[in-house]
Amino acid sequence: MKFLSRNVPLLLIILCFGAGIATAADDEKSVEFQGTVSAVDLAAKTVTVRARQKDFVFQIDLERCRVVKEGRQPTTPGAPTPGLKSAQVGDSVVGRFVVEGAKAVVTHLYLMAHPEPGVRVKEKPGYITSPYQTGGAIDVRGYRRGTMLVDETSGKIFLVP
Repeated sequence: MKFLSRNVPLLLIILCFGAGIATAADDEKSVEFQGTVSAVDLAAKTVTVRARQKDFVFQIDLERCRVVKEGRQPTTPGAPTPGLKSAQVGDSVVGRFVVEGAKAVVTHLYLMAHPEPGVRVKEKPGYITSPYQTGGAIDVRGYRRGTMLVDETSGKIFLVP
């Protein structure tokens, strides 16, 4: 019973998003979401993400959220980050949030206007590589076509073909 009382907000958020989210492998408490930016409110510091024909509004705390637009991120300490101003309606978005109390806190927000499809590995069915880097093969068996993935090296979004 204690488990349910402590994790009800997280369970509700997961149920609301349905199949459009997945738990991130690097942090069991973070939840990944993806979709398309349908609205940006700079004054309220929110971004609305459309996923599975539903709109979800996320409050963005720029002190805690890493925003990456088109793979561009600051390379020198103290350099300005892309920020929420770089988000455009229609951008593809992949993000991660953690639940603190009853509130979802977005920690990563990757934005891209036109993500490219991954490159199939001919000798390994069910595997692809990122179109942006020459990294290793990624097992995408079980992912649906069109699922967005993030190339962590470049910070760019790409699609499962």
